[in-house]
Amino acid sequence: MRPERRKRGVRAFVIALVTVALLAGSLPPASGLEPGSRRLYLAGDSWAAFLGSVAPQALASAGLDNVDVRNAATFGATTASFVASDLAGLAGDVASCDDLVIDPHPVVVLSLGGNDVVDAGQAMQGGFSEAALAALLDSEITPNLEEIVTRLVDAVEAATTSCAGLEEEPSVTIVLTDYDILNFGPDSPGPDCADFAYSIVGQMLSTSPPTAPIPAEGNRFMRELAARYAAVAAGHPEVEAADLQGTLQGSPGAPDLDRWSPPGLLTDTDCIHLNAAGFTTYFEALLSTIEPFLGRVESGVATSAVGAATTATPAAPAAPVPAQPTFTG
Repeated sequence: MRPERRKRGVRAFVIALVTVALLAGSLPPASGLEPGSRRLYLAGDSWAAFLGSVAPQALASAGLDNVDVRNAATFGATTASFVASDLAGLAGDVASCDDLVIDPHPVVVLSLGGNDVVDAGQAMQGGFSEAALAALLDSEITPNLEEIVTRLVDAVEAATTSCAGLEEEPSVTIVLTDYDILNFGPDSPGPDCADFAYSIVGQMLSTSPPTAPIPAEGNRFMRELAARYAAVAAGHPEVEAADLQGTLQGSPGAPDLDRWSPPGLLTDTDCIHLNAAGFTTYFEALLSTIEPFLGRVESGVATSAVGAATTATPAAPAAPVPAQPTFTG
């Protein structure tokens, strides 16, 4: 076996181990939801998993300690793998009759698409060209996101007629969260991040190794993904696109494309993840999008904090979070 293939085998094994550890006990039985609780699902890839790890404390600090955080994330997930392996379980839990009686308006935060781009880009000689990236977005990422949204909405709508004891018509809100501007520059704390960027989108860059990419070009694929999330949201009243790029720079929704995100909020173990402080900062910004939906209960269920949240997410890491092998190149 070539060294590259051995590396990929190790990565796949690590992904499997971490996934088992992360998801053990996640998506708890419907009967475990406490009266007066709200449900928040963190679904998708490693960004969702790490956001889930910091969510309980951030929610409690915001006075939302009645929110039951449920981790439905898998390290290394792509939009296609999520549709094939994770979507049915998530839809079933979101549309659980027992839970809908208590919380008829669950919220799902969905983070997907990054691994699609990284995996496909690294499989190409020299990384993506603009045309190849557009083709991936058109043929795979966007249709898969559409399927995820449709199946979640349909599952909850079906519960309207199949579930007894509902006091109001249930609904689901799906929040598509983007990936923030990163740092592939000379001060990046991650290993060889300029090379990583060239391996993903090398044909879209005006620079060449060993020169670091221009920030606006290096983060181009993040911007393209965010635009597709907005397009999907525009076609579905149940979907919101969280416009959070620029959060790590201190200006959510208004990134400075001429500079990288500050290295102090990024992990030093890879080029695509944040550290604990970074994910906390990002989730606190995400709250501005999801908090109005977590407070929307019309059946008399309390909207204030009424008890401790239960969670199956991993504890927030004290040190930079571990890398997602798919992203490390």
